[in-house]
Amino acid sequence: MSRREKILLGLVVGTLVLGFGLKVFRSQVLDRLERMDRGIVAREAEIRKINTQKSFLRGQRALWYEMSAQTLSTDVAESRVKLLFELTALAKQHGLENPSVTPSDARPFLSGLVPLPITIDATGTLFQIVSFLHALHTQPFMVETRSVRLVPGGEKEGAKIRLTVKGESIVLPPHKLAPDVRTLVMKPREQWSPTTRTAFVEPAKYLAIAEKHIFERYKAPPPPPPPKVENKEERPEVIVKKEEERPPPPSRKFHPARTSTRLTALIGTPDRQEVVITGTDKKRTIVKVGEEFDGGTLVFVHPEGAVVVYNDEKDFYPAGKLLSEMKILTEDENPEVFSIVSRMEKAAEDEKVAARDKGS
Repeated sequence: MSRREKILLGLVVGTLVLGFGLKVFRSQVLDRLERMDRGIVAREAEIRKINTQKSFLRGQRALWYEMSAQTLSTDVAESRVKLLFELTALAKQHGLENPSVTPSDARPFLSGLVPLPITIDATGTLFQIVSFLHALHTQPFMVETRSVRLVPGGEKEGAKIRLTVKGESIVLPPHKLAPDVRTLVMKPREQWSPTTRTAFVEPAKYLAIAEKHIFERYKAPPPPPPPKVENKEERPEVIVKKEEERPPPPSRKFHPARTSTRLTALIGTPDRQEVVITGTDKKRTIVKVGEEFDGGTLVFVHPEGAVVVYNDEKDFYPAGKLLSEMKILTEDENPEVFSIVSRMEKAAEDEKVAARDKGS
């Protein structure tokens, strides 16, 4: 073998050895390092996921403890007895008559929570009911109001209103993440303190509702006293001057949104008469008797609707209808309203005549 062939053979063998070595280095070192890097990234992602779960569980554990402190008991039967006792005592404390708290069947959720549905029936004034409902939502134990039904009483019951409240409380059982939950249930009753769950802390904000007398029966305003008639043998002759011709009155300026504004409420008591109108924006506007209403003047409020006068024309606005659905007040369609308004007009005219006679 010549020298040249030996050199070529050495180059070929070296190349083969170098290629094999590089392949071994890549598979044993580089690929292994790459697999280790991928494993580190996966482990770091798993650690972040675990830390997120731990943070979430810590929050849920704190919430569980907080709810536990507002639970009457972890025993369903004991919680039901305590709930009935506390709600009955609360109703009596606020002056409600014949309070009755009726529980319903409790069906536990998959989470282990057990709801305690209840129905509260009682009778009282609107003031007592509003005060009771506010106090109900300041109790230290968890209780939720689902519905409230108010039914005005009859003539024998006077201003009394029948109240029906449907709601529920819950029973929070022990959990593996909070094994000491039984030691966290509510403190003894003598250590209770009110818990604010309402939008306003002071009950006075809500007691203003009772001042509206919204459940009182409608009472027509008393007629004015009859004019005093003086015994005069001779009365001075009253000369009535012919009124000068006046220009025609300006055209009526109706409500700009009368086709979408509705008469939603009428309030008529001996002390106040007013109506409530609501537009498409749900904004409520209150108009009192004597104030401008749809281009005229509101003169009378009746459960059937409101009466507005414009240039001696009496218009009737039915309750619950749009302002654009007004109609002329007639005796055929609204006899009661027509009769009352006619008597009011006659009484006002008699009063003017009596005042004119007295001045003369």
